[in-house]
Amino acid sequence: MDEITFAKKKAADKACEFVENGMVVGLGTGSTAEFAIKRLGERVNEGLDIRGVPSSEGIARLAEASRVPLVPYEDFIKGGVDIDIDIDGADRVDPDFNLIKGGGGAHVREKQVATASREFFCVVDETKLVDELAGSFPLPVEVKPDSLGQTKQELARYGDVKLRMRERSIFISDNSNYILDVSLRVGEPLQGLEVDLNRIPGVVDNGLFTVRKPDVVVVAYFDGRVEVLKR
Repeated sequence: MDEITFAKKKAADKACEFVENGMVVGLGTGSTAEFAIKRLGERVNEGLDIRGVPSSEGIARLAEASRVPLVPYEDFIKGGVDIDIDIDGADRVDPDFNLIKGGGGAHVREKQVATASREFFCVVDETKLVDELAGSFPLPVEVKPDSLGQTKQELARYGDVKLRMRERSIFISDNSNYILDVSLRVGEPLQGLEVDLNRIPGVVDNGLFTVRKPDVVVVAYFDGRVEVLKR
């Protein structure tokens, strides 16, 4: 196991220590969140009684394979499901706990799960920490396919825009939409940007988490240290 993979697992395992019997747990998407799901599966096998809310179809399959009981996403979005703790990763985290998420294309559902959670734990390795989000990682913006052209033109005001592809085909989200990756210009102000981008016609949601920030960021370092940082 290389040092990045080891750090991801350390961060995920630490966050899972905060999960208690009877909780409903948001299950984030991404490589670090996958370690958390596997650890929760181990704890379920040891007797932990929880239910998970998956943030993507792939994570639902992993949770089922790990024998974590699930609240189906479709039931969650109907309302009435209170999530006690959400454990999710991030592509980048700044010192104010602002996030860029969506490298895996699941940020719309991830944001829904995080927003519905009493506590949001973000689990990362040290490579995800940055001083400034803009310019550090392309910002994913999920868009409706029939609005692609106009939406792409509007987003170009903020930086270079690329349609996400996978194996020479257009990437399709779990919501049957496209994703445009926007390389925000260095210095682009974050204040209000998350809301402003969502006002562009055709935009479903974007990968900025500046409104619903994590309550806790768990960072694992290559030297073995794990920090639990709270707002």
